[in-house]
Amino acid sequence: MDDHLGKDRKIPFDLSKAIIENAHKHNLKVAAHVFYLADAKALVDAGLNGVAHSVRDKPVDEELIQMMKKRGAWQAAATLTREALHLYFRFAQPDA
Repeated sequence: MDDHLGKDRKIPFDLSKAIIENAHKHNLKVAAHVFYLADAKALVDAGLNGVAHSVRDKPVDEELIQMMKKRGAWQAAATLTREALHLYFRFAQPDA
């Protein structure tokens, strides 16, 4: 459910929901790669078991935390905002 900062098309929510429902019918757990807080909330609300990486467009809020706790959803491998490295690091430039 990640559009790679608008470069790609996200999987439509209806398809994501169908994947979650069908996986659960077969006793399978489902994780999704997310970027946006709103997508994480919608997917967890639809029954998502795990959030791969971390929400990176906004701070995670109490609502998502409570949703995840209530549903037993987990988060794997926090991502340190690789898409926005230029905002956090200044790389050295060689002298001209």
